[in-house]
Amino acid sequence: MKGIRIICLAMAFLISTSITYAQIEAGRPSYVNVKDDLLSVELLDAEFGVVMEEIAQKAGFKTDINRAVYIMRLSTSFNDLDIHKGIVRLLTLISQKNYSIYYDEKGRISKIEVRAGGEAGPKKQTVIPAKQLPSQFPVERPIISPPLIRELTPEEQEAVQEMMDEPYPYIPPKEPPVYIPKKKE
Repeated sequence: MKGIRIICLAMAFLISTSITYAQIEAGRPSYVNVKDDLLSVELLDAEFGVVMEEIAQKAGFKTDINRAVYIMRLSTSFNDLDIHKGIVRLLTLISQKNYSIYYDEKGRISKIEVRAGGEAGPKKQTVIPAKQLPSQFPVERPIISPPLIRELTPEEQEAVQEMMDEPYPYIPPKEPPVYIPKKKE
């Protein structure tokens, strides 16, 4: 009788929580929400890769996650955290430092690559800021050459020298100067 009571209590507990045993076994996240680039999660023993795929699907970016990292498990909970900070927090929870986050022209995440600890990253790439990207339709621009530099005539040299010799006018201050002592450190 006591055994049946314990089983009934355990069943009631599992039913009352939002996380089912099947979700835990499958490694599925219990709750992931992305709204206005804010991330909210509630995870209990969830597979990192499954969580990241769900975040990527909801936020609209691609993922490339190493299998060894994909199957790592994590538990955490946070609400309305900036999506970049939330993803970095998830990576930190699984002690992962070997990752790359790529952004599009609008500054939104376009792809996340997560590699295993000693795995080599992508070859060094040149990043071109969005303002310098070539346009789809090249515009012909006129070639502007600098003006020809000629020597000044003696009259022009004399006029320039006179301008330089003129003293600047003295403008008295509106208020007398005030001494400001330095702070002692």
